[in-house]
Amino acid sequence: GKSAAAAQVTATKMYADWAWHDAHMYDRSKLAPGNEIEGPAVVTEMGSTSVILPGHVHEIDDVGNILI
Repeated sequence: GKSAAAAQVTATKMYADWAWHDAHMYDRSKLAPGNEIEGPAVVTEMGSTSVILPGHVHEIDDVGNILI
């Protein structure tokens, strides 16, 4: 499915576009192919952090890449 709710770790605040936004943090290892992540969001994994800006939607492909 498209929902990435199973990978959500916590709620957070994120500063983007000159304003603070409510956002979610996601554990990259729990994302599945076809999941969509709506920004603002932060995706964490060991050694890397990906930021999804407000108004953007990123999808996880069949091998786990975040398609921007």
